[in-house]
Amino acid sequence: MAEEFLAYGVPNLLTYVTQQNIPRSYGVNQMKGCPVCGKGIDKYGNYPYLADIFNRPFKLQCPNCKSLFPSNDFDSYYKSGLDENGRFHYEKADPKYLVNELYPDKPSDWCVDNGFGWVDPEGCKTKSYSMVYDKNGYHQKDTTTGDNRYTFIAYYNHWFIWMTWQGVGMVTCAISALRDAYLYTDDPKYAKAGLMLLNRVADFYKEYDACVYKWEDNFRHSGGAWGKIVGSIWEESVVNQFIKAYDAFFPAITEEVVQEINAHPFYKNNPVSPKNAEDIKLNIENNILYQILPEVKNHRIRGNFGMHQESIALAALVLQNDEYFKYSIDTIMETTDGQPWGVGNIENVLINEIDHDGCGNETAAGYNGIWINGMSAIADILKGTSKDLYNNKKFLKMHDLEIPYIVADRYTLNIGDSGIAGNPHTVVYKDPQIALFLHNGNVQSAQLLDLDAKVRKQKGENGSIVQNMLIDCEKVEEDIVKTIEKHGPFRSVSENYSGYGIAKYEIRNEAQEPKSVWMYYGRNTGHGHKDTLMLGFFGYGVFLNPDHGYPCFADGNFERSRWTVNTLSHDTVSVDEGPGKNHVVGIPHHFDAREKIGVMDTEAPLLYEQTSCYRRTSVTVNLDGAAYTADFFRVAGGKDHRYVFHGAEGEAQTTGLNPVAQMRGTYAGEDVEFASEEYDRKSRSGFNYLYDVKRDSSVKGSFTVDWKVKDTFKVWNKERDVHIAVTVLDPPNEAVLA
Repeated sequence: MAEEFLAYGVPNLLTYVTQQNIPRSYGVNQMKGCPVCGKGIDKYGNYPYLADIFNRPFKLQCPNCKSLFPSNDFDSYYKSGLDENGRFHYEKADPKYLVNELYPDKPSDWCVDNGFGWVDPEGCKTKSYSMVYDKNGYHQKDTTTGDNRYTFIAYYNHWFIWMTWQGVGMVTCAISALRDAYLYTDDPKYAKAGLMLLNRVADFYKEYDACVYKWEDNFRHSGGAWGKIVGSIWEESVVNQFIKAYDAFFPAITEEVVQEINAHPFYKNNPVSPKNAEDIKLNIENNILYQILPEVKNHRIRGNFGMHQESIALAALVLQNDEYFKYSIDTIMETTDGQPWGVGNIENVLINEIDHDGCGNETAAGYNGIWINGMSAIADILKGTSKDLYNNKKFLKMHDLEIPYIVADRYTLNIGDSGIAGNPHTVVYKDPQIALFLHNGNVQSAQLLDLDAKVRKQKGENGSIVQNMLIDCEKVEEDIVKTIEKHGPFRSVSENYSGYGIAKYEIRNEAQEPKSVWMYYGRNTGHGHKDTLMLGFFGYGVFLNPDHGYPCFADGNFERSRWTVNTLSHDTVSVDEGPGKNHVVGIPHHFDAREKIGVMDTEAPLLYEQTSCYRRTSVTVNLDGAAYTADFFRVAGGKDHRYVFHGAEGEAQTTGLNPVAQMRGTYAGEDVEFASEEYDRKSRSGFNYLYDVKRDSSVKGSFTVDWKVKDTFKVWNKERDVHIAVTVLDPPNEAVLA
């Protein structure tokens, strides 16, 4: 990408270092979708819009219907509003560019965006209310205008100028690509271009404040009401690129770079034009690096645990100021304000939040992985000092994070907000495992890195075990291969992880693929789901009753709270149509795993106030051709118990039932529409998210539901006759398929 950015031209790139007055947002309109095809866009993910940054600046394309947005020429509007120093002014911008040019069949203002989005007047005819998060917390508010606002330019600004996750962006991605090219080649042309961009960012960085673009107006930021360029949680991913770039470019800060900057029209009469190389250094250091710790303290930079702590440590290291380094490290290690998301708290979190299985408190593999990624980066900075984290046993234990999640030797469970429902994927945190292997030759790290490489190779991707430009990859890979030859590849084991809250029974029969049965009894808060005592099955290369994984949108929307994270969407028991209370970890009464039988017996006595017993015991029998699990779920208390089981994708057949199709509506009733907001406001049950309902309200005896499993993710080489079946022995009051 570095060559593409150079070919586009540094003068052009400098034009797109947008200032504070151009909003940012991670969504266009996530609740309503695309203005043309609506929710059809959702199948392309949470952040689906495409952009061609070099040929169509400030234009988004819907990946589903291929429509372009906004309908006006914002690029020309933006450039017409730049003053001689390259600052954008709305009062200077030419309004002739605020006209629909793409859709002649639509009104002249249809999908026209001046930076603050387009509000659909038709949608505003219906009042809407939402739970809004601001500095005072969550509360309900009239959000009719915001709910009908499509923030095309703010989305482009967020994803295609500042963030790097899309793989291409006009500013941060350019700086990162030029940095890497300079490190690889030592060619000063890359450093010169990168420094011109980074210096330009430093001109404006102190001014950014995402807080003024509010959630209720449909400007979405990670961290809700907080942020700087982008939301407070993701700001780290931006500033870390700036810090690393400054460190790499530092030797190339010369008078020649000063001349190049001052030759640009924006700096001809600009009071911030650098007079010498020292001015460039001071601009970047004072206006970016020294801003990070104060902005963490005032919450504009504040991510998940490990994220902002890493940014603080990284900036302190690069600044080469011994006194400031000590102050910064003391701050992140020792500051205690009672929460993992505080300024520092590393020592407190290691003692009180990391469980004895090495996991943090965010439930999902991806989110707990943020903790070890950040902590590993900090550990590398502190190695050899008095605060060397490699001397801390809890930190070392964090490198076991992946183990509780992996079943059948390679597949990661998508518990909580993690992954895609049923997708057989593998999660390994490579950088921390490489760092630990380099530190002490850890065998498990070598096995996990080997597993990750094999999975990538099977997908047709780069199968190298180590991919890191800053270490001797060939030597490290050779050492890992020798370790695998001596100790063998990774194998998941049957174990009860009582810190994290999961019990796993791994099944292996000769010449058969491994199978697994597990019971989750850990956290159901934060990025966890209300899935306490969920029972899960994996076999034949697929998840047989897949968990939901990541929600469509990880905010306070009803679809997430009433369905995706709710008890009804998980394979457990719902009491009195509700999800129960917040839960940390249950009581494992018994665990045993033998070759032919496995037992898991766990209780969650505090989940429901109205129950005196909420306990599940599963006994799995391993036969040569199949596995059977006897499931005993004991619930005492409450008025309504609903045993829930979701099979994999595929046709379900029943035996012993006489299900009658409901003609319309949802499980909530014939008159309740799918995802009805009215119903969601009065009920937490989630019943309105189940449709195609069939009921048997007079079950006579035992019955069976059998799913013929579909290979949704194309795992099998050929069609297979795989089934998962549930037989209920005690007839319930009602059996429902939906």
